[in-house]
Amino acid sequence: MFLYNLLTEFAQKIDESGFAPLDRRKAVLKRIIFLLLTCAFIANAEYYPSRFDEGFTYSAIETRLFSFAADTSETVIVIPAGELLEIKEFTGETFMADSCSWGWYRARYRVENREYDGFVRDRNLAFAHLPLGLDTLFVFSLSGFNATDNAFEGAISIISDGQILFSEDYRPNWTPYGRMFDYDVTASAANPQNLTNVRKLIVFYSGLDVSGVQCREDLFLWTDDGRLVEGPQAISLSEDEDSRQTTVFILPSTPGGEADRISLRERIETFNRETQAWMLTSEQTSDFFWTGSRFEEH
Repeated sequence: MFLYNLLTEFAQKIDESGFAPLDRRKAVLKRIIFLLLTCAFIANAEYYPSRFDEGFTYSAIETRLFSFAADTSETVIVIPAGELLEIKEFTGETFMADSCSWGWYRARYRVENREYDGFVRDRNLAFAHLPLGLDTLFVFSLSGFNATDNAFEGAISIISDGQILFSEDYRPNWTPYGRMFDYDVTASAANPQNLTNVRKLIVFYSGLDVSGVQCREDLFLWTDDGRLVEGPQAISLSEDEDSRQTTVFILPSTPGGEADRISLRERIETFNRETQAWMLTSEQTSDFFWTGSRFEEH
């Protein structure tokens, strides 16, 4: 009945939007597909944190390269945290741990002019990463699913020369149907200029291009004294057929910014069907002042 009601509602929306531009009708259809996937996930109740494509990523913790896709097989080599790995392919083999279905991957590790081939578990890999220097790395990794809170669990870490300098639990953006790998998850560098005692400014983004789905940007400050401080959080909603919400950071290094202040500017717009244009409904700004060691909101 729940699925029937949802589909009935959105079928009506498609009918109402029959004379709307094509991209508006596409947004409605994308929303229906998203809801179908959501319902399928609810029915199956299985959580898939990550799936890696062929390419390169890093070990988020000390990782064993196995001779076969089984943790009872021989260890080819133990890989320190923060080491580059080449992911060759997903084997199709999975295992359950912490309410999640994890995967096995064929991988290659190069060290001291030697190559080692074997298999790794995606639970030990960086889901997103950002080099902070020649031997320093910011990584985000996933660790499981909290069924009580209906949310994935993970960790953010700073790794240098094989050692984890800093690590703490971090809950990523909420995913409505239990597959974190459908999201775009990235870590990028921003300009830390005019932020006292800050060597690196990191923007961690997770979002999905489906109407009405929450997208999130978190700021992290890597300080001169070796701490990783979580800063303001910008939450936006992917555009749907009627409204959109966007939140942007105003940094000290950007035009209009002030030293040791980060502002969040939130805009809410609605779509006028008569004029076929977006109209600003509300706008507000929140200020966060950096003391050199923590943030204070005003």
